[in-house]
Amino acid sequence: AEMRHELTSKGAEAALVSGSGATVFGVFRQEAAALEARDSIRRARGWWTSAVRACDGALVCHDGSSIDPQHVG
Repeated sequence: AEMRHELTSKGAEAALVSGSGATVFGVFRQEAAALEARDSIRRARGWWTSAVRACDGALVCHDGSSIDPQHVG
């Protein structure tokens, strides 16, 4: 609940917990807000964070890496 609140307070339209709670994600309309939230949480908590764009194909992270949704467990 704490991380969901943090994401929404940083501009996420929605923040959800995936599965048993190991993953929390926020949905942002503004890319700049998503990037700021990513960086802020990384600095404050030292957690692995990423910002991605939703699309029909592979997800491309801002660091240039990609995630193929067909191969995500």
